[in-house]
Amino acid sequence: MKNLESIKQKIEEVEISQSDDDSDSEDSGSDSSESGESSSADSDINVDLKVSYHLSQEKAVSMQKIYICHMCGSASTNQVATAFSDLTSSLYDINGLQHIRTFEGHQKTITNIRFNPSDPHQIVSSSTDGTVRFWDIRKAGKSALIFKDDTAESKQLKPFLSFDISKSGHFLCAGTELFDGDAFLVFGDARSGKILGGYWESHSDDITQVAFHPNLSDSVASGSADGLINIYNLKSDNEDDALISSLNTESTIDKLAWYQIEGAHKGLSCILDTMEIQLWEDDGVSPYSTFSRKHISKSTSWKVDESYVVNVHQAASGDLYVLTGASTKNSEDLAFLHIKDKTLLVETALPGNKQRVRCSWYNSENGSLITAGEGGILSVWKSGTEKGHDNSGKILSKTSVRSKPY
Repeated sequence: MKNLESIKQKIEEVEISQSDDDSDSEDSGSDSSESGESSSADSDINVDLKVSYHLSQEKAVSMQKIYICHMCGSASTNQVATAFSDLTSSLYDINGLQHIRTFEGHQKTITNIRFNPSDPHQIVSSSTDGTVRFWDIRKAGKSALIFKDDTAESKQLKPFLSFDISKSGHFLCAGTELFDGDAFLVFGDARSGKILGGYWESHSDDITQVAFHPNLSDSVASGSADGLINIYNLKSDNEDDALISSLNTESTIDKLAWYQIEGAHKGLSCILDTMEIQLWEDDGVSPYSTFSRKHISKSTSWKVDESYVVNVHQAASGDLYVLTGASTKNSEDLAFLHIKDKTLLVETALPGNKQRVRCSWYNSENGSLITAGEGGILSVWKSGTEKGHDNSGKILSKTSVRSKPY
């Protein structure tokens, strides 16, 4: 594969200009000054888990032991797409959680799923089978388009661990496992499936996350098992010039997302494999806020080894929220924590959760939340309390839409 000899030219052609901490000081949220020095945030946090959300709907998607590993939602179509551990994906109407369609075709683990930002009738999924598949949600059957990189001499496909599509819907970027000693960012035309080129010198381990800038189709961030978050300007002529910032988290990046700071998307939130949350500015030398697993445990009164982090979401107000949980022998707790003034505050418990949650989607337009996970259950949470509603949350149905065992 060529090293994007001129990604700037390629972009114009497709019209895309458009581990637990050891000390108490590390347990607290921290912020970085301009000089890169860190200071501890207040750790005297109210642990009374008030309830301001209720379980509105819930559905078990299968009688088999199937995990829901990834999820994406669309506020415009009021639909949610899920990727399962049995190598299939499904689409649901959020109202009533009615199953619409199942998509089959991947031969290995599905690593991500997204709606095409420019086409509400298309979902896209990546897999370690070396393909990114585009599905028309109005039709059953095979994928409408398959993107793959078979440019290696062996013709072996590079396994994809992550991908994203630019806001314009024209440009695709996918991250690979280490392949022949290199980790690749592969770029393609999302309309034709044509490979445009790739980068392979900026990361030294698996590329676990890819996230296009929400507004700039020529800016993309990647996260890796090497601990780096790299930010690229794709209008540059080569990889060295394209790499404009490299942020060292010092641990494997499990989730990565852009968020707004004072109205501009210049912040990056990441969740590490140590269950630590880091908040960065795109040109920072160190994270300006860090929240460890111990800090989350102190915030909720959950035990450290039972707690985990699911996701970071941003509300329409600009506030950041952490979805976190705790798995015990007798319960599966879930809560929203509010990141405010570089501290972590308890926002609300989510009573009635029945599983360890793997993924979530937050609708910033109405404040609703959808969660899914290892019990194969889709849950819809809404703000406020519902009169006469049982917050223990009864499962609406046990409709089986899978035949393969986990």
